Amino acid sequence: MWNWLRVCPTCGQGLGKIEWLCDSCLCRLLSQAKIRARPIAPSIDHFYLFEWGDDPFMSDVVRSLKGGGPKFAFELLSDFFSSAARFKSPLFYPSKGQKDHAFDLSIALAKRWELDTQPVFKIGTKKQALLQRVERKNVAFQNVFKPPRLVQVVDDVVTTGATARALYKALDCPLNMTVWSLFYRKNLSP
Repeated sequence: MWNWLRVCPTCGQGLGKIEWLCDSCLCRLLSQAKIRARPIAPSIDHFYLFEWGDDPFMSDVVRSLKGGGPKFAFELLSDFFSSAARFKSPLFYPSKGQKDHAFDLSIALAKRWELDTQPVFKIGTKKQALLQRVERKNVAFQNVFKPPRLVQVVDDVVTTGATARALYKALDCPLNMTVWSLFYRKNLSP
């Protein structure tokens, strides 16, 4: 008898122990994956794979990656960035001091692109996802590394761009900063 260890976080179908999404949900997700670009600010470009609005499917996918999602999922999704133009500089990621989903994505991209990763530590303890749009503008980071003039940042989800702007300041306002993320969350309620 087959022992189901997990279920697909989007449709509820039972999975084996090394799965993340069932085959049909994975195909649905991968069919939507493509590099998209948008500016966050004059010197900050954002490249991402998925737009996330009110779609329950995408919400379930995001939740499945939060809090220690399967590392191979980040490796699988990082493959879509393999042909993207990038700088030969370390990948910086926002950090609260522990390894999380932004760390996992930065490791997957760094491995693929043969780069190093470096954390930029968040100042304060409030969880970003719990902050209102106005409160997100006050997020701050402290960098302990000397950044290059062309900087790459990795984050899992970009909403208002407040984290990117705070990292830009913490990294000494580089000439150009590229933000790589899996998701751009549109239509965030105020």
